[in-house]
Amino acid sequence: MPGAVLRGHPPGEALPLGSGRSHPRSTFDPRQLGGCTLWLRADAGVTLNGSDVSVWADQSDSGNDFVQATASKQPAFKASGLNGHPSLTFDGITSLLENTVLKVSDMVGGGASRNLWTVFAVFDGWGVGASVTYPNLFGTSQAANRWAPGGAFSTGTGAVGAAFYSTVLSTITDYSFGPGLGAPSITVSRHTGAVHKLRWNGVDGASPDTTGAGIFDDSTGFGIGRAVPAGGYFSGDVPELICFNRALTDGQVIGVERYLAARYGVSL
Repeated sequence: MPGAVLRGHPPGEALPLGSGRSHPRSTFDPRQLGGCTLWLRADAGVTLNGSDVSVWADQSDSGNDFVQATASKQPAFKASGLNGHPSLTFDGITSLLENTVLKVSDMVGGGASRNLWTVFAVFDGWGVGASVTYPNLFGTSQAANRWAPGGAFSTGTGAVGAAFYSTVLSTITDYSFGPGLGAPSITVSRHTGAVHKLRWNGVDGASPDTTGAGIFDDSTGFGIGRAVPAGGYFSGDVPELICFNRALTDGQVIGVERYLAARYGVSL
C-alpha cells in the first residue's frame, strides 16, 4: 500500500524520553554512546510505495531522513535479508535515497577540520552495478568524492573501503579488503583527528592514513545507493547504517561490531 510505514517500535515498549519517533526494538541503542548523527535500520522508519521504499527515516533523533519521490529510483524493500532481518535492495542502476540539504558538518565533528567520525555500514549481496569503479554505498560528492565512508568501492575486484577528498587536496583512500563479490560485510570508517582507519568484519585495514587531514569542504547533499551528485551506483542489500560525529573508542567500536555481527549473522 502506498505510504505504508513500517515501524520498529512495538506496542507497550516505552519510547526514550524526548523522542517523537518510533525506534527499533533492540538491546543496543547507538544514541546512548553520544554523538550519533544517523541511525538507519530497515525494520524501522521505512515508508513503502508498494514494495519499494520512498522514505528511510533517521532513528538517531537528528531528523536526517533520506527520501526518493521518483518511483523508478526507489530501492526495493526486502522483508527477510541477512539473518532474516529486513533490508533495502539497491539495483546498481537507478536506486537512490537522498537528503539534499544535509551537510558534512551535520554528520561529522572536528569543527572546520571535519576530521572526527565513526561510520558503520552493513551490506550484503553486492556486485557490479552501472559503474564498476567507486559504487558508493553512502556519501556526499562535489566534483570529487568528498566523503564516502564505507561500502563496496571496486566491484570489479570485490574490494571494500572508504575515501574522502581531504584538506591536503588529495583523495585519501583505503581499499584494504578484497573479500569477494557479495560477501556479508560490516565496515567501519573512523577518523580520530590524527588517523583514519578502516575495518572490515572486525579486522583493521593494513594502510591507515596518518596525515590527520579531514574532509576538504562542507559539501551539501548525501545519498544512499550513490554519492550525491556524482558517483557510481551501489548494487546490493543494506540493512543498517550508523554514523557518529566523533571517534568512538576501540572498545566502543568492537561493541557496535559485535551487536551488528550478532544481529546479522556476520562472522568477525
